[in-house]
Amino acid sequence: MSYYLAPSLATLRAEINARWPGRDHTSDGWIGDAAHQATASDHNPNGRGSVNAIDVDEDGPDFPTVFAAIRRHPSARYVIYERRLYHRLRGWVSEPYSGDNPHDKHFHLSIDQTREAEQTTRPWGLLEDDMPTAREIVDELLTREVPSGTLGNFTVADWLKGGRMAAREVGYARAELAAATGRDPVDEDAIVAGVLAGLSPERIAAAIPTDMARQVADELAARLAG
Repeated sequence: MSYYLAPSLATLRAEINARWPGRDHTSDGWIGDAAHQATASDHNPNGRGSVNAIDVDEDGPDFPTVFAAIRRHPSARYVIYERRLYHRLRGWVSEPYSGDNPHDKHFHLSIDQTREAEQTTRPWGLLEDDMPTAREIVDELLTREVPSGTLGNFTVADWLKGGRMAAREVGYARAELAAATGRDPVDEDAIVAGVLAGLSPERIAAAIPTDMARQVADELAARLAG
């Protein structure tokens, strides 16, 4: 049976190549080798011949930026990078990964094993014309639901407007912030302290790329005041 890289992943690869044209391809990969073929890996073709996983070398692409794009795309299922697993069905929170391959020279993305997830060529948003606006970032940040085993589901907006929240929920909020803004908080202690006190728009903006921080802070301030 012939096989091919899922068109949705081919679209992502093309966007990464266009945005970071000088990147290293050494650790890139998609079709499984002999070791993968002995396992139930997404790097192996499925019954339709589609390979639903891709590895992208870490040298060149900005992982938080790519992860933010992945996080927004409906085909994406999970990411592995630097011994951490991020799964859509668990809210994209960071979890330890204990597999044999630490994925420390590339990041791995698997998409859903459905025809729709494979065949779509919907943009991933890495090219300039597809980059999210400050308003879109705020929409994503405020409306995304995060599961809580003890307190039910909350949106980030619920947390912000509710003031203080339990320390056990901080990890979820930090993960949501990182996913929505496209990069991890650069000052974890300050972000955690801010979450416990009720994050201000300015403190959230500290975790966002500088060229968008003021726009996002202004948008958040206006929305939370409403």
